[in-house]
Parts: sequence; structure tokens; C-alpha cells
Amino acid sequence: MNEDLIVSSEDELKPLFRKNYREFIAEKPRTVTFEAEEFTLYNFEKMMEPTNIDGMKVSRIHALKPYVKTLSEFMNPIFKDLNGYKWSLEKLALGKAIGANSEGDLLFFGCYDNTNVHLFRHDDGTIQRTYLTFFKIVKQFSE
Repeated sequence: MNEDLIVSSEDELKPLFRKNYREFIAEKPRTVTFEAEEFTLYNFEKMMEPTNIDGMKVSRIHALKPYVKTLSEFMNPIFKDLNGYKWSLEKLALGKAIGANSEGDLLFFGCYDNTNVHLFRHDDGTIQRTYLTFFKIVKQFSE
């Protein structure tokens, strides 16, 4: 088991997110909709929660890493998402899972920012950039 994939305190998570996002997810459970699917956003407690994916125990925030390990067995290391943007498995592994739908598909922030939200479909390994951004999500709940 990779110990660095298990988060044991909120202090480990705080530097990974903007202060206003930390405050936003701490208020109450939040659900966002993308393409008629509801996704529940994780609070810090849920991000730290351990889960077992493809035989690998990780905290939910790191849920993309075990999927990448499995995808690397049959996928090219460089590929395009459904929007035509170039990705690498390495870049995907660095994403931070911030929510999921009832099927287990993940919403995540990409590795380069905490603004753009992407969707990872766990059944086929596809990635799609959503219209959601950190700012749109917060604005939606403050209206």
C-alpha cells in the first residue's frame, strides 16, 4: 500500500485547495449537475475516506491513481479527452477527485489548477472537460 495515497488529516488537504473552496465544501453537502447527472461534492472528511480501487487502497481524493495504474496496462500514455485536449496518464494521476455520481464516475480538478472541473468515466477511462469551474459552482450556490 502506498502511504502517500492515504490522507489522514485535513491539514494535509488544506494546501491543495483555495481557501474559499475549503470554506465552500465545509458548509454543507453540495450536489452539482452535469449533463443531467448529479454529482455529490466531497467535503474534506469524504476526501480522506479510504476506498479500494482495483486492489489499491487510497483516500478518495487520490482515486484517479489506481485507475491510471489499470489504464496504463492497455492505453497509450498520451491520449486525447472527449473534447480533443491532449492528456497523459501521468497528468491524470495527479488530478484531485472532488466528487462522484452514483455510478462512481469522478469529478476532479486537473493537476495544473483548482479551477477547471473534469469528468472521469471509470468504466471506459474517458475524460471530459465540463462547463463547471470552481467559480461557477460557488456562484450557483450563492444566488
